[in-house]
Amino acid sequence: MLVADAALAVELSLDRLGEQADSALGGEELVAPCLLWSEVPSVLSEMAFRGEISRDLATQALERFLTGEIHVAERRHVELTMTAWRIASELGWAKTYDAEYLAMRGFSILASSRSTCACAAAPTGSGSWSRHPS
Repeated sequence: MLVADAALAVELSLDRLGEQADSALGGEELVAPCLLWSEVPSVLSEMAFRGEISRDLATQALERFLTGEIHVAERRHVELTMTAWRIASELGWAKTYDAEYLAMRGFSILASSRSTCACAAAPTGSGSWSRHPS
């Protein structure tokens, strides 16, 4: 068993290692804490934001990661991650961490009979988002 960090997961998601990945990992099972599913989208978004990779490649890598093509034990709700990805993109943020909090708030609002608050939004990305204060 090998513990995967965001750097390894990003490389595997971008498929830069290709067929060498399996031999380099020696067939070991990859495991990661739940935080990995927040870190990988954020790293990919930052890479696209800085122009290191295209937005399309970043999206493809994210989808590859989320669909389980990279076999890492432990999963999280895919829709939350994709919603945070869209929010960060819409607001021009490099990182998805803060957007994940907005997305979580949106899901929470939907689950609690659509209450209202300053950051209320539906997970479809149709909500009204405000710019990051910093």
